[in-house]
Amino acid sequence: MQTQADAVAQEMQTRVTSAIRWAGLTETNAARTQALIVSSDPAVEREFKDVIAATSAQISEVQKSMEGMALSEQDKDADVQDCASTQDHDRPAGAGPST
Repeated sequence: MQTQADAVAQEMQTRVTSAIRWAGLTETNAARTQALIVSSDPAVEREFKDVIAATSAQISEVQKSMEGMALSEQDKDADVQDCASTQDHDRPAGAGPST
């Protein structure tokens, strides 16, 4: 019983670590992209071009590893509810539910 609990705890820690890594990489690339948008300096583009591409590749790797993680039915249901909640939150007031 303890071994199973340890395995579940390790799996959850791996998921959390992956999600944090994904969020950090995504936020970093967003900041770099914003710097490119607001700067007219060609040096900024040269500095960030390859780094953005490399970080995007890392983001893809993390996403693939997360997609490969086993999810319980409860986790899948929670993901669906989170997506629906986010879509409804992003809609203008009075627009009705998303479909």
